Amino acid sequence: RMMIMFFEKKGYKPLVMDTDGVNFSTPDDIDSHNYVGRGLNELVELGKEYNGISADVAEFNDIFMRNEMGLDIDYTAPACINVSRKNYIIKILKKGYTFRNIKFINKKCPKSKIIIDANEGLNFILLKKIIKNLEKLNVIIIEQPFKYGLDYQLKNIKTKILFCADESFHIKNKNKILKYYQVVNIKLDKFGGLNKSLEIIKFLKKKNKKILLGCMVSSSLSIVPALTIAKYCKYLDLDGAYFLKKDFKNGISYKKGNLFLNKKFIWLNKKGPQESLEGLFKKIN
Repeated sequence: RMMIMFFEKKGYKPLVMDTDGVNFSTPDDIDSHNYVGRGLNELVELGKEYNGISADVAEFNDIFMRNEMGLDIDYTAPACINVSRKNYIIKILKKGYTFRNIKFINKKCPKSKIIIDANEGLNFILLKKIIKNLEKLNVIIIEQPFKYGLDYQLKNIKTKILFCADESFHIKNKNKILKYYQVVNIKLDKFGGLNKSLEIIKFLKKKNKKILLGCMVSSSLSIVPALTIAKYCKYLDLDGAYFLKKDFKNGISYKKGNLFLNKKFIWLNKKGPQESLEGLFKKIN
């Protein structure tokens, strides 16, 4: 709460909150933010001039994180992320800006299929107004268009674009919510690991639903187990390790929209035996 209040006062808007951090959209005047470090946290250098997001993070650490683990930046991204690939996923952050990005991508890559992750950021009137234009721009899926509880409004929008449930889909309400969606986002982090995710996948297959396998911003330790169930999923969004400054040794790599495994990667349990990549896949498949 303290962190969110601090950054909101500086013009940031919280978008997504996880147990290990918060995703913010940056204020329009971010380039004018400046701060001279006081060296009161190990991540802040005394006398160093910080600019932009780094300025606000350094100030927060000096004020609130003295002699504590400092706040840090995992990564920064424009409104359009996950785009170094043949197919694209667009995150909606600002009205208008995202639509321009979609038109730009479609113009440069007319054969690419586009998935929009609305993050509950659309409303019925707006979506109904732009849906036909989105079809022309090769949008194939819109993920979580409306806020949870407003899902029923989707039944009044006629389109060939598929709707994907994310925040709205929970184990307890899985039967109630599915009638409004054709695709469901599955994350191992969200459903409690491989076994529970496999149960959900089997349930969704019986309901003839397509599956988008997603992830959090995470290391290869999280992405590799997800790959073991990728064959059951129609769409993959597993770029969590792409944004890390440092991943585990011999971790996965990304190139031209493809994900590559390193056979030398070890899935390590510090309290138990090491698990080779081959052994992990055999357990699941």
